[in-house]
Amino acid sequence: MPENRILQGLTVEEFAALRPRLTVFDLKQHEILYEAGGPIEHVYFPTSGLISLLNVSESGDAIEAGIISSEGVAGGLVLLEEERSPCQVTVQISGKALRLSTPHFLEACAAIPRLRHFVNLHIQILLFQAQQNGSCHALHTVEARLCRWLLHAQEVTQSDMLDLTQEFLSHMLGAQRTSVSIIAHMLQHAGFIRYRRGRIRIIDKLGLEEASCECYSLIKHAINARLPERTELHKRSA
Repeated sequence: MPENRILQGLTVEEFAALRPRLTVFDLKQHEILYEAGGPIEHVYFPTSGLISLLNVSESGDAIEAGIISSEGVAGGLVLLEEERSPCQVTVQISGKALRLSTPHFLEACAAIPRLRHFVNLHIQILLFQAQQNGSCHALHTVEARLCRWLLHAQEVTQSDMLDLTQEFLSHMLGAQRTSVSIIAHMLQHAGFIRYRRGRIRIIDKLGLEEASCECYSLIKHAINARLPERTELHKRSA
């Protein structure tokens, strides 16, 4: 079974029926999967890497509304008869995904109720993320938000080494690059991270958790409450 939490929740028989229409797709850093207002022609089940949902202003400034990784699916909104993406969907950390054309995805959701159920649950998670991110940007410091983002990135990539520039982080956090630079140096001085040439290595995860806002644990709980734990994923018979 692939390393995607939704697909792993299917029975062996259900995944076998879906597998012939899935193709392996390379998620390349900074690649735009959907433009805001653009058609959703394919649906992506990431098995690694990280995808961001971005609200982009007319001036080109962007702020992150949510993230998708190997727990979920990009483009699942087509299940709600949403043919166009409400935001820009961009690969932030390279990885791989299993891709399915939108018509085949809709056919699969009609034929496999468990798939439709898990996709609907993931849509709920994305809505919760968007609401939580709105509160987070308004109420929490840039330092706490940066710690939260690094923890999320480490969690979904399962790697302590992250290719993230200060320019990218400033866009994601809606903060000035100079502010992100100062905070990154503070976190490095505290021994939480090591930063060099666009690469961040997480040294002290517990330290980041203490400095992070509560949004990290709230979003993590929302995912675990709605989708099966990876250790509990089954290979049931239908």
